[in-house]
This record gives sequence, C-alpha cells and structure tokens, in this order.
Amino acid sequence: MATYDSADVGTTKTITIVYTLAGADATNYIKPVDGSDATGVITAIQLTIAAPSLTSSKTYDGNTTAAVTAGSLTGVVSGDDVTVNAVATYDSAAVGTGKTITVVYTLLGDDKANYVKPVDYQVATGAITAIQLTVATPSLTTSKAYDGNTSAAVTAGSLVGVISGDDVTVNAVANYSNATVGTGKTIMVAYTLGGTKAANYVKPENYQVATGAITLKQLTVAGPTLTTSKAYDGNTSAAVTAGSLTGVVSGETVTVSAVATYDTGTVGTSKTITVVYTLAGANAGNYVKPENHQVATGVITALPITAIGAVTGTAKFGSELTSGLITPAGATVSYQWKRCTTSDGTYENIDGATSSTYTPVELDIAKYLKVTATGTGNYSSTVTSTATGVVAKADSPLAPIQSIIGWFAAPPAIVTTVELYGLTASATNLEAAVALNGSVYSAYASLIVNGRGAATISGLSGITTATKVRVRIKETATTLVGAYKEITITQEALTIGALYQGGELAYIFQSGNAGYVADQIHGLIVSVEDLNTIPWAIPAYNQTEVTGTSYALGSGMQNTNRIIAQHNGVASGSYNSAINYTTLDSSYAAGLARGYNGGGYGDWFLPSSEEMYFVYLNKTSAAMLSGIYWTSSESTQPGFPPTRNARGWDAPLNNWVYVKSAVMNVRSVRNF
Repeated sequence: MATYDSADVGTTKTITIVYTLAGADATNYIKPVDGSDATGVITAIQLTIAAPSLTSSKTYDGNTTAAVTAGSLTGVVSGDDVTVNAVATYDSAAVGTGKTITVVYTLLGDDKANYVKPVDYQVATGAITAIQLTVATPSLTTSKAYDGNTSAAVTAGSLVGVISGDDVTVNAVANYSNATVGTGKTIMVAYTLGGTKAANYVKPENYQVATGAITLKQLTVAGPTLTTSKAYDGNTSAAVTAGSLTGVVSGETVTVSAVATYDTGTVGTSKTITVVYTLAGANAGNYVKPENHQVATGVITALPITAIGAVTGTAKFGSELTSGLITPAGATVSYQWKRCTTSDGTYENIDGATSSTYTPVELDIAKYLKVTATGTGNYSSTVTSTATGVVAKADSPLAPIQSIIGWFAAPPAIVTTVELYGLTASATNLEAAVALNGSVYSAYASLIVNGRGAATISGLSGITTATKVRVRIKETATTLVGAYKEITITQEALTIGALYQGGELAYIFQSGNAGYVADQIHGLIVSVEDLNTIPWAIPAYNQTEVTGTSYALGSGMQNTNRIIAQHNGVASGSYNSAINYTTLDSSYAAGLARGYNGGGYGDWFLPSSEEMYFVYLNKTSAAMLSGIYWTSSESTQPGFPPTRNARGWDAPLNNWVYVKSAVMNVRSVRNF
C-alpha cells in the first residue's frame, strides 16, 4: 500500500510504500522492504459552480460593484471544508449599457487549498443608469423691459444628488414663452449639467412659472430741432423735428415723431413749449415713447394787422357806420374814429368813439370820418381806413302821422288865429305855414304845442275855410326838414273847454263884466296844466302887503304886475313897466304865472279871486282844475291881514285865505 505523507495538494510529496504479504504461504516469507518516493504530487480539484444570481443593472453610484450571489459549488470532496464567495464588477463605473460584468470567485474554508476555484463568470449585459438630480429653486428675475428676445436672468439653485467627489456642475437658462410685451407670461428654466462626471447624471427637471412680465422698453431721444419763436397764428403749435431714437432693438422697425405745443397761443415771452413724442412702426407697441421735452424760452410775437376795409354804411347823422374788415381776419383791435373838415386833412380823435361801429353826431355833419384800428392782445400795428363821404344830416322825417284838426273861431269872435289840436303833447319840433287863400303859403314858423297837444297860429287876417295849413317837423342842426302834412281848416263856434289861443277857453265875458264888448266875444283862457305847486311869495315878502291888489274880474294882470314889482325891489304898490317878464323868478306864484308863454303868448298872469272863481265855475273836467289854487288877490278878511295872507280857490268853490308861505297849485290865465 502506498500513502502520501498528507492528503493536501502539493508536489514533492513523500509517498511511502508498505508491503503486506498475503496468501496461504505468506507467512513463509518476509515482506519486501517498504519503499518511499519523494516525487509525489496531489493536484487541486477544479470545482464548478452553478450560475450566480447577478443584478446586471444599477443606478450610477460612482463605483464598479455589482450585486451578486454565488451559485452552488460542485466537486467538493465530501467532508471537506470548502465554500465559495463571488464578487461582481462592472468593467467601469460610468453610465452605460452592454457593459461587461465579471463575477470573480474566491474559495473559503479549511480545505480550500485543495481545490481550484470555479472559472469566473462574465456577462455583457450590464447597465449603469444615470442618477436623476434635483436642484433648489432658482433665483429667477421674472420681469424685464422688452429687449427683443426671450431670455430671462436666472441663477441655478444648488444641485442635490451628486456623488461625493464627482465633478458635476449645473447651469440654468431661462426663457419667456415669447419675446412680446405682456404679463402672466410663462418662463421656462432649463438646466444643463457640466463637469467630468456629468454624463452619469440626469439633469434636474425644468422649472416653470406663469408670472413673467415683459414691460415696454423706455426709449430715449436726442434733443429735438425746435423753433422757439413765431408770430401769433391763433394756435399753440411750434415747429419741431424729433432727434434720433436710442434703445430700439436691432432689426426692429420703430420711428418717432414730435409735436411741439406752446402753453398758450397768446403773445408772450418765456413761454413753455412742450415737445410730445409719438412712436410708430411695426414694433412700436414694445416701447415707451421718450419723455416729453420742455423749454421755457418760447416766444410768440404779435401779428401785425395789414389792412382795414372801407367803412360801410351811409355817412349821415344818426346812421350807424361800421368799420371795414380787418386783415388778417379775426384780429383783435381797438378802434378810434376821427373827423376832419377835409378828406385829406389832419383828423382829430372823436371822444368815446372806440368801437367797431359809430353813429355820426352833430359835430360830424359836413365833415369826413375815418377809423383807425390798432392791434391789441396778439396783434400789433395800426391801419387807417379811407375817408367816408362828407357826413350829411339825417334824412327828412315823415310827415306827422297824427290826425291833426285845424279850425278858426266863428263870428262874432275876432278872427286872427288858426287853432290846431291833435298834435303830440308839448312837441317842440314842429313848424307850420299858412296859405290864407289855400295855395300860396307863408314861410314856416315854429309851433308852440301845449301839454294837451294844441297850438295856435296867431297874427293872421283874412282866414276863411279855404285857408290851409301845412305842418312839418323842423329842420335841425342834425336832421333835414320833414315832409309836410296839409290840413284843411274849419270854422267852429267858440265854446267853453275849447283849446284856444295857447290854453283852454275858461270863461266868456258877459254884459256887465269888465272887458265885455257888445257883438264881440272876449273872455279868459286858462293854461292847460298846473304850472307848479309853490308859495304865494318868497320868504322875504311873505309877511309884506302888496298895496292895491283887487278881487275883481279884470284886475288879475294888474295884481300880478304889482306882486312882481314888489319882488323886484320896487316900492310897495308901484308898477314897474320896465320889468322883463320873460326872465322872472318862478319860485313864487305871480312870477311863475306871468312868465308862462303857452301858445307863444306873453300876456299870461295869475288870476284875481273873481277870475279864478269864473274859471272854476266853468271847468269842463276834473282834470282841468283839481285842488286849491292861488289867486293874485290878498286877504281883506278880518283877522287875516293882507300882510300875511292871500286868497285861494278850491274845487267846491270855497274861497279860502292862506298864509303867503303856504304851498298851492298855480294856473295862469290870459284875456282874449
């Protein structure tokens, strides 16, 4: 029998050979000497193994290890202590597919040396997938002024998930959904990875917001070419050319225009001019127009007026004239009308004639007129019109339109007057001519018309029903003589109340009356209206007797003259025939009555007590006499001395005595 010195694998192992004899006759022999050999070899047993349980893919982790579990060993001698360990390794740690994974076995156990480990296992289907990285929220600017592109300013947050020691960086690029101006815009942040290990990672997911805003871009402009002065033209515009725009995105179409405006359109200096810009062009909507430009050196000068048209209207008294049109139209001017005795002489200003129209007055008659216009406000210079024609009097007025009645007294009255009534009460502008034979007219003479519209033409003889009267408005300093109205007269009997010889017929003398003449008509005429309400005497004489006044009919003129003589400083009771009865003091009754000239007659007087009685007795209406009237008769009533008292009459025919300082009505009378 041969035995190795040990069972372990090895070489130069000693093999001892021990002989043993056997057989029936073995005992007869001595076994051979045992032998030995030192060249013995025990080789290791090649083990095999079942396929490993191998994970052939993983997420990148920076190393080459692969997860593996060894399969079952085959070939281990029973009882030997032999186990197996497997280690799997990718050919590289980098991300990829079709990668080689090698499984390397290692034997373990007390008897491992007697065995050869199984052959290593290898596959080419390994896969290492990239790691999905995350990143902190970026620092993102969500608004910007329009710049023609979609970029947004962004800084990436910190990466999360990079294997320690790996060279991996992150970069962020942010873009708006589009480049146009707007709000609520989407901004997308896209990440890219860098570094030597970047390929082993998946970049973070893109980041997105919907709060982006692209605002209009503020443009600027070079200083404009601005004309800062002009002549007044009624508007506020100024000439301007815009400067060059700055800030427009290259390739975009944006233009600028400028409009310049004065603060007001009126004349002045140091005026503010504001230049306002407007953008145009296909891309103008992306921009804010430049800030307005403003200067305070604007000047608007007054615009000269250059012409004035001819005066329109007829150059005559009372007819309105109008200045001609001013050039330029609409200019504001002040006017001054002028007059001159010749058309080409030196004109003098007319006081107060400063409007565009002028109505010639009396001083302008027979003269020429011009008007000058001087620019005011926004206009300057002075222009003068051509002269008008010589100013004439106003046109002849029409004939009187009233229904005028003419008449003369029937016998036995002494006929020396023609009476007219129906005229305008108290008119002073009428004159009349008489044709006694109805065809040949006298010269015109002024009519004195009383307050009842009546007038008397006196000093006539030979009046018949053939006599005619023409009445017209008198020529004045300003008006040509009017057209006449011809009146046919009639013969009328004298009656109480008739408007006759400057007044109203109040009493016809009867037989026995002073002034009565048989076969003639005479009597009293009373003024048609109260002359005033005044005292009988002025204060200096209201307690002094006028010697010789009477109550009687026919004494009124004498009484009146005596009272006037006293008030003119003549000795008491005397009559001064030299007194001028046309310039009397009208502040006392006798002076007022005597100075009255109704109908052109100068023989009016304050009636005596009896004369006033007859006037009152025969009054034709309440309007003829109303109230208490002074007479020229002093008191003879006991207890009421004539030094202080005079008589008056009232409507009920009461003959009263009043102090001379009392205030009563006054009517004047005259005899005919």
